[in-house]
Amino acid sequence: MGNGRLDRIYAAALHLLLGLDLNPLFDDILSRWGSFEDFWKAGAVPGGLPLGPKARERLETGKKQLNPERMAERYEKKGIRYITKLESEFSKQLLTIYNVPCILYYHGRLSLLNATSVAVVGSRKPTPYGVAQCGQISAQLSKRGVCVVSGLAAGIDAAAHKGALTEKGSTIAVLGSGIDQIYPRQNRLLFREVCESGLTVSEFPPETQAQPWHFPIRNRIISGLAEGVLVVEAQARSGSLITADHALEQNKEVFALPGPVSSALSVGPLRLIQQGAKLVVNANDILEEIGIPPDEANQGAEEQRPPLSDGEKQLMRRIGYEPVHIDYLLKWEDAGGKGSAGQGGGLFAMLMELEWKGWIQSVPGNYYVRV
Repeated sequence: MGNGRLDRIYAAALHLLLGLDLNPLFDDILSRWGSFEDFWKAGAVPGGLPLGPKARERLETGKKQLNPERMAERYEKKGIRYITKLESEFSKQLLTIYNVPCILYYHGRLSLLNATSVAVVGSRKPTPYGVAQCGQISAQLSKRGVCVVSGLAAGIDAAAHKGALTEKGSTIAVLGSGIDQIYPRQNRLLFREVCESGLTVSEFPPETQAQPWHFPIRNRIISGLAEGVLVVEAQARSGSLITADHALEQNKEVFALPGPVSSALSVGPLRLIQQGAKLVVNANDILEEIGIPPDEANQGAEEQRPPLSDGEKQLMRRIGYEPVHIDYLLKWEDAGGKGSAGQGGGLFAMLMELEWKGWIQSVPGNYYVRV
């Protein structure tokens, strides 16, 4: 029987050859051979091991060609660390989910695997409203010591990680690729920031390129690490709803941020609310469900903004949660809308004032949206 360090190395070598196929075999190999090192050195793969023909061929060929200790040296040079589900630092929550990942590769603070966490997921192409609300709620959670879990994808995932980091809080990114294959490439800087302040994890062996089918699989880990899942924006058929389904299967809370009924991205959250998910206005709605005292600073956030003048109120009636173009607002002004007449010298001055006060946000293409 091999020692503990070597056995982790041999387990990782098997994982490199078999990938996620090792998950259901992990316990069986350990119980029958006593260690992964002994299994590796046992010679031909026994017929009783439930492996498909292709996986069996990969394993038999790989055992002849791969040197586990040199593989471990390569990982070490790249700064890649890994942990098996047998170790005490492994996530207690993940041990209870379906298809437990037998190995996780990681960068960052491993202790976050057992932190009080909430997952935040949503569209890769969110509205400005979704990005703003996601960032604000994630920051509020982070400020209260809650770790924010997401998937490093574009859109809502990125906004969730960034929101958590603004409060110098903790966040976990669960990748749908190998830990050394950042996807999407546009989030490379964010990946480094998460590695420095939080934790990035993957159940896919190093050098594994992202594939479309990886993301629905990894979603069970996003929900598995958390006390509950917040869906910010999602279409009627969305990967975010798969994460919500995993949460329900894992007896976790599901939260949903409502949005304008005219937006296709509101359909997913609104349907979840119809089905019993908790409607979320701010982080306090989540905190009270996971047993953390609410933050009074989150109450009445809208009332804490600078007040609106009468003219600003008129203009705000023309700006909703769907972006409106400046031409629409100029036509309103030309038609007699006295948005800022006598209060700052015109429409553009008041738009700048409303953005400074935090009521609206400008978006590319000369659009404005309520936040």
